[in-house]
Amino acid sequence: MTLKNTPETYGSVSKFLHWTVAAIVIFQLIVGSWMGDLPKGDFKLETVLLHKSLGILVLFLIVLRILWHLFSRRPQPVPTLTKWERIGARALHDSFYILLIAMPLTGWAMSSGYGASVHFFGLFTLPDFVAKSKAAAHFYREAHGYISDVLIAVVCAHAGAALMHHFYKKDNVLKRMLPALFGLALLGGGALHAQAAVPAAKANIAANAEKASIAANAEKASIAANAEKASIAANAAVQNWTVVHDKSAITFKPTQLGSAFTGHFGVFAATIAFSPDDLAHSHVMIDVHMSTATTGAPDRDANLMSGEWFNVAQFPDAVFTSTAFHKVGKDAFAADGTLTIKGVSVPVRLPFRLDIKAGTHGEQVATADGAVTLDRTAFNIGTGRWKSADVIANQVPVQFHITAISAQSHT
Repeated sequence: MTLKNTPETYGSVSKFLHWTVAAIVIFQLIVGSWMGDLPKGDFKLETVLLHKSLGILVLFLIVLRILWHLFSRRPQPVPTLTKWERIGARALHDSFYILLIAMPLTGWAMSSGYGASVHFFGLFTLPDFVAKSKAAAHFYREAHGYISDVLIAVVCAHAGAALMHHFYKKDNVLKRMLPALFGLALLGGGALHAQAAVPAAKANIAANAEKASIAANAEKASIAANAEKASIAANAAVQNWTVVHDKSAITFKPTQLGSAFTGHFGVFAATIAFSPDDLAHSHVMIDVHMSTATTGAPDRDANLMSGEWFNVAQFPDAVFTSTAFHKVGKDAFAADGTLTIKGVSVPVRLPFRLDIKAGTHGEQVATADGAVTLDRTAFNIGTGRWKSADVIANQVPVQFHITAISAQSHT
């Protein structure tokens, strides 16, 4: 999390000022609505003094926030917003600044009109804002009350719009202002913001648009491109297998701030030649299309495509190529091989359980289930602001469920 705003999200200073002011304003609106009816006494006096001090604090924080935005400009509007939504959002934000300046100023003026100086938490006394005058005090009291009513309406509209964007439109409006803890929780265990969210989102949209086409041709293209590379030895015992994609899945489960979320890869291709009775000549190659990674959160999915994560523009595929198979128990095996992600190749062992049964049309149906835990840092996944294991755990469990049907034996 950076101190300054970025083109995609608010920095920690803006978030601190936003939520601090929000908490104080809500408290002030609640206290201001009933403190006038309190019986005279020390408690009422202390409540009024606290109300005045907090009002001046809000005035100070709002001025500070305006100055901060001159130094650290607001992020660009979320791309999904319509023209009228952008106009409405700007009008709502500007009205907040006006109201949150006018509210404490009218309160200060009202106190001065009544001849009651404003003390700031007992630290110092502010000069009178206006001369003592019952007429002025009455005027500013009425103005203070009307502004309070308008502010309540604007707060409700602002909160309602933010919740609508999050739960109905499912865009990034609310999440980019949330503090890290709550933002990541709403993201499924963490709020991830891309370094270049808009370009990444466009890349992800393009990838999804082509997904159906990729799914239809991925296996044929991969088999054709890698048939020679596979160099599967001619052996009658080894079976070729064809993956049944709608019954297969590869999932991953990262942990962010102690909370895990699940993602999956929509498209992958495979060349499989395997027999439990001939492990020496068995061979597997799996090509995962990284652009089809989804986690259920559009902004996070877009972020996964960025250079800090999968960098799909430069490295569109992750490839596992087996080098050896081992039997480790009844119906239990392990595949040694090399996994390449983002251009980094790392030796891994994939343990799995295998179940082979006869199909309804004379073919064999094989089901393989396995899991492996990968160290994301070994592949340079999650760099920059996401590098720390305190935010995102280095260890990422990956699970696979593969269903395949037998093809002709090698001859």
